[in-house]
Amino acid sequence: MTNVPTVAVVTRTKDRPQLLDRAIRSVMQQTVDGLDMIVVNDGGNKEDVETVVAARHDVVRGRVTVLHNDLSRGMEAASNLGIRASSSEYIALLDDDDTWHPRFLERTLEAIQRTSTMGAVANSKVVLETLDYGDVRMREWFDFDPTPGPWMVRRPPNDLFRLIPWNQFPPCALVYRREVLDSIGYYDESLPVLGDWDFNLRFATHHRLAHVPVSLAFYHHRLGATFGNSVHAREDLHEQVRLVLLE
Repeated sequence: MTNVPTVAVVTRTKDRPQLLDRAIRSVMQQTVDGLDMIVVNDGGNKEDVETVVAARHDVVRGRVTVLHNDLSRGMEAASNLGIRASSSEYIALLDDDDTWHPRFLERTLEAIQRTSTMGAVANSKVVLETLDYGDVRMREWFDFDPTPGPWMVRRPPNDLFRLIPWNQFPPCALVYRREVLDSIGYYDESLPVLGDWDFNLRFATHHRLAHVPVSLAFYHHRLGATFGNSVHAREDLHEQVRLVLLE
């Protein structure tokens, strides 16, 4: 590319140093230049986060900024804090427990520029894993597809028709131009969960999203209570907020 785009990767974390280390390595393995990572520690142990980042100084090379919240402000507030602390042309979210294929940013940025859209969504896979004595072990993986029935299967995940009843992609599958925030706003900090779905609906209502039909984003779920995802640990809350959004 003649003009190298700048990308801010916002990573939300709280007391999961083993997973944060993996996320940092995943971001630093991306094949694009002009990349910065904003780690937002949302009320977790500050020393643990700083230690993880310092231990990766050989690959980080000054490209990671750490922000600390003394008290947890919630996932969407953490996202907004990280976004406002950066000034990149593009934005991507990668939570501390998720990972990317090394070409994730390369392929999504290429799709945005080729189609002149405001963002791009790559296919993603759910990775089921366990934490055994401090080691993360993958058990199985499969395509992320929350479609409740076969009647929508042939529509891509960035399609508004599919997005209305169910969220169709995790936060780590989306990359977008910063300027989109001027028209649809930031993440809704009043939502305890599903803030990404609300954001995706507003995005798809106002702007086109390009689709990269390759699985480049990996949405990790832990089996068991240790470091569990909110989608499992707070399943009842997810359903309550989902019904509110649908209304």
